[in-house]
Amino acid sequence: MNMVPDVTVILPVYNSMPYLTECLTSIASQSLGEKRIEVVAINDASTDESGDELDRYAVLHPGVRVIHRSQGSGGPSVPRNQGLDVARGRYIFFADADDILGVEALERLVRMADSHDSDVVLGKMIGWGRGVSVKAFRHATQADLFTSEVNRSLGPQKLFRRQLIEKEGLRFREDVWFGEDQIFSTSAYLAASGISVVGDYDCYYLRHRDDGGNITLRRKSVDELVGHTEICMEIIDNRVSSVYGRNRMIARHFRAMLDRSLRPALAHTDRDYQDQVWDRCLAMYHKFWHKDMLPEVTALHVVLLHCLSNSLKKQARLLAQDRTRVERSADLVENGRVYRCFPFFRDPALRIPDSVFEVTGRLKARASLEDARWSGDNLVLTGYGYIDRVDTRDVRTTLVMRERSSGRQVSQPTQALPSPDVTVKNGKGRWDYGFAGWKAKIDLASMGTGGPLSQGVWDAYLLISAQGVVKERRLPCPKVAASITMPSGRKLRVGNAEAVAVVPYETKSGRFSVDIGGTLRPIVPGGHVTSVSWHGNSLRIVGLGWLSEVSTREVSMRVILRRRTKPGRGGLRTLLGGRFRKEMNLSTRLLSAHASLSTEESERAHAQGFLATLQPLGSESQQALSSGVWDVYLQVSSQDVVEEVRLRGVKTLSEEHLWRVRLLKARRGMWRSCTAYLTKAGYAAIDSGGQYFLPAKQLLLCRPVGDGTAGTPRVVTGRIGPAGHSPDALRMEFLRSGKVFRSISVSPSLAGEGDSIPEHSGPERNLQRWPMFRSSVPEDVISSILASANDRWSVRLRIRENGMDVRSSAVDLLDTVEHALTPSGPVAPERCSWGESGSKGVGLDPGETETGTSSGDHEVSNP
Repeated sequence: MNMVPDVTVILPVYNSMPYLTECLTSIASQSLGEKRIEVVAINDASTDESGDELDRYAVLHPGVRVIHRSQGSGGPSVPRNQGLDVARGRYIFFADADDILGVEALERLVRMADSHDSDVVLGKMIGWGRGVSVKAFRHATQADLFTSEVNRSLGPQKLFRRQLIEKEGLRFREDVWFGEDQIFSTSAYLAASGISVVGDYDCYYLRHRDDGGNITLRRKSVDELVGHTEICMEIIDNRVSSVYGRNRMIARHFRAMLDRSLRPALAHTDRDYQDQVWDRCLAMYHKFWHKDMLPEVTALHVVLLHCLSNSLKKQARLLAQDRTRVERSADLVENGRVYRCFPFFRDPALRIPDSVFEVTGRLKARASLEDARWSGDNLVLTGYGYIDRVDTRDVRTTLVMRERSSGRQVSQPTQALPSPDVTVKNGKGRWDYGFAGWKAKIDLASMGTGGPLSQGVWDAYLLISAQGVVKERRLPCPKVAASITMPSGRKLRVGNAEAVAVVPYETKSGRFSVDIGGTLRPIVPGGHVTSVSWHGNSLRIVGLGWLSEVSTREVSMRVILRRRTKPGRGGLRTLLGGRFRKEMNLSTRLLSAHASLSTEESERAHAQGFLATLQPLGSESQQALSSGVWDVYLQVSSQDVVEEVRLRGVKTLSEEHLWRVRLLKARRGMWRSCTAYLTKAGYAAIDSGGQYFLPAKQLLLCRPVGDGTAGTPRVVTGRIGPAGHSPDALRMEFLRSGKVFRSISVSPSLAGEGDSIPEHSGPERNLQRWPMFRSSVPEDVISSILASANDRWSVRLRIRENGMDVRSSAVDLLDTVEHALTPSGPVAPERCSWGESGSKGVGLDPGETETGTSSGDHEVSNP
């Protein structure tokens, strides 16, 4: 059973070489895959090599089906309908043989349709020598037919759901020789339950043929010129109940009628041809035009429509024939209104109302923020603003701040600045914008009304007045983000209230706003630990920190260790007024940001790297770290902002130096333990003195393995957690009735994936990363065990070095030798002789007994 293809590409072909080869290659190269694509190519009686090329591709690509017509149809409608009759794909895509598709075009179009249940999907088009609409291809998962600009694109080069086509009985009009695609697309749009646009990828390349072979380029008859427009307007008028939607869709066809039908006809030398087109355009005007469509057409269109409706054919012919003069028409600014001085403006013989030529409402205010910075507690903004086609010789601008939720607004007159560069860039040699520049100061405490700005989000507008013409524009930031650096947020005292966050920022739509009080853009600290490592007796903590809304150039950082309150004592100390937490500031220096943030964090944060160094034994600039559990915080500050955040480890944090006790040799032969780790919630912490992590409990043994044959080596394996001791300090001791019988050295190595891991109930999480060892039981030990079966034999690990003595619990050897046990499960150590003797260091029990106790041993199961 043949699989139903995702897409059927319908390709009408008539004398399309050599462009056809490039088109077919682009279809065969689609990332969607040939198995998911069906191509139905209809050769419309080509007289060149197009038919042979289609047959060649059909042999190479099984998904290509070729239909050869013996008689040409004269247009694309018949071939496209033939393709629809045999198409099997879930979707239909119409292509022209002289165009090409982007490699990912069909894949992206199908994905969009499937993801959003769209019946029609437009793909961004690129014109090669031909103009295409830019507005029509703005990316949208759901595009509204009436409010979006998709109706600007009525060509067939789209993805259509075949079920929609068959349900509605859609076919191309075979009696229409031009614009049949507009009729088809309009009908499909109106029937579609969903329309989408893939606007973030160049899907289709529309070619202008050098040989003039495009059907749209040849001279058209009267029916070809206006017939399709009449049909489209009729369809819309009959099927669209929304007045707004009807007017917008029909206005699009009035624009096309005036530009592509009436004006070309009036420029024609055949007066009979002109008259026929004129009469049919006039009939459409009387039947479909509504005054509410005026904003949808241009100023020239308004004058042409007035001529059309008032039988001013001579004047309309002048507008159509003298295009250069029309396009260079000047504007007259008078009493705060602007008029386009087209030919016959204020012609006393015609007495056309000035309102027909007025363009005041069509002119746009142009503005941009070019710089923003703090000056003390005030925001200073500079930029430019002008009104299109109106010189700035008497321009006045006012900065308006409008609170978003309440609508309250305050105004601040600006200082005028010369701006000759704006004239050079935007004046087009006709208009003078030399005084469009401005500068304004936002005094948060007294702007506009003498009182402070209240908390909320304040949007910035620019009110522009030039020669009596007044326009307001939401103040945009430059389109090139690198051209302006947004000033950092601060905490300021606005009026008599407490200091609040004040954050200037660029909105998602590229406009300038100020958030007072952190409504949308609070100043929030953040930080991660990205690396923890021991370098000798120093612990280095590397990470990232930030203050949202604050530039890294204005941020300073400091890592702080804060000791936890001992259980049961915090409340009493608080009542007595004592300090129950002790802090230690670490030497911290800034680094460049070297690790990425999450997408959400990076949108608002400027990350700054840091390196903090801890000397647990103390140094000239740092006190020794006293016993206890210390949590790691980052203090981030800028100007008047001082915030703290408790540091978490990133997911990619290396665990090589975490959860492993570090043995540090202090003065006078004393030793200290220090362990860096992450809590269950992922926060960084340091255990000083063995509150949770004891070195003896990180000397881990698996139960020894033996086969019961005398003289055969038995194997003891395990893991070594403690670090910082010399290599020869680690020994394995074989005990006979609790006394050391034999001691051998142990050489740890990197663990492999298959190496056994001792069972362990402690808080350590990374045993698989600890060094492991594998040692054989000496033959003399085995012989002695066999010769003295009544004695108790066991094995343990021991670290002994310059006053330090750390011993693991012992594991029984006797059962292993006598009964040839296979490993029945690892045994974890139980007690150790690691002791604590105050702040001077850790005292060690020098005894030789198998077990010992520790006065500083706090068994806490949940660090």
